[in-house]
Amino acid sequence: MRINKSQSPTQKSFSLPLIITMADEKKSCDLCGLPVEVQGFTLLTKEGKKEFCCEGCQGIFQMLNEDSLLPEDSSK
Repeated sequence: MRINKSQSPTQKSFSLPLIITMADEKKSCDLCGLPVEVQGFTLLTKEGKKEFCCEGCQGIFQMLNEDSLLPEDSSK
């Protein structure tokens, strides 16, 4: 709590840090742009990991970008 010298002791200024967590940030589908609500619809590509909102978007992206897909790690 900070008290500004121009304020009377009854007027108090509060400053709280802005905290943004990963849970606050919704990931967008890499095909249609809708929020990714359900985890698990992902593909590994040469450009990195792609996340999708549904199986349909994942399948369409996979068909259109077959040449840039990387094999899934089956050891998990």
